[in-house]
Amino acid sequence: MEGVRKIVDMPDRRAALLIRLMLQNGGRLSNSKRGQFDELTDPEIAGMEQVVQRAVAEAPEDITGMRK
Repeated sequence: MEGVRKIVDMPDRRAALLIRLMLQNGGRLSNSKRGQFDELTDPEIAGMEQVVQRAVAEAPEDITGMRK
């Protein structure tokens, strides 16, 4: 969450929702969910996707529940 909030300062609940949605879609924010974050620019979302993907790659599988 810290990496996401370094890109855009947002409330914890919004950041957690964004991260959860990205995790549900392999580290990317789906186009169908993009409308929930109209305030974010495409470059901001791309940067946050990279942060989430990097965190998943570095985290143990038992924490993320995702395979590497």
